Amino acid sequence: TNSERHANLVRSVITMAYQLHMDVVAEGVETPDQLRLLREWGCDILQGYLYARPVPAAEAENYLRWRCVV
Repeated sequence: TNSERHANLVRSVITMAYQLHMDVVAEGVETPDQLRLLREWGCDILQGYLYARPVPAAEAENYLRWRCVV
């Protein structure tokens, strides 16, 4: 969000992915501004510190086991 050049690059990659019928995953979303732009540009999946800190696989598995309906 600090560089118009970087923003244009990200938007172009998202557009290209959609033209190729691909889903788009944004990694490293850390600020509300990044979230807003990525949603505005139609990014499918977002992940990063804004949502949750990285955790070991066992901790993630335990979290999903107790919080998700399968």
